[in-house]
Amino acid sequence: MISIYKMEGKRIYLLADLIVQNTISDSFHPDWNPDLETIWPSSSANPRDGIDRALDARGYKRVLLTPQSTKRATWSMEEQRWYCCAVAETVGEHWEAPPVKTIAAPASLALMMLY
Repeated sequence: MISIYKMEGKRIYLLADLIVQNTISDSFHPDWNPDLETIWPSSSANPRDGIDRALDARGYKRVLLTPQSTKRATWSMEEQRWYCCAVAETVGEHWEAPPVKTIAAPASLALMMLY
């Protein structure tokens, strides 16, 4: 169970870094896949609270987490990183995501996750 919490902590810290580095300041929608509540329904972990605390620790203001946001991030389990982009606001139009920064886990964090 501790490794699940470590993994969620890693995802939360990397998501906070992504929010700060992409200067997201209003609303945001992270795609929690896999979702901790789905994997472990009885867990008391709250990712929203974790992100708020991580942003506070970075001296960055909190953002509203909502599925209605046009700014989204998707977690890649294979690459252990978040991908961030804006989504098309008009359905049916051809749209390409603008280039954005991605955040990968630093080697020191990866080593920490082993213990």
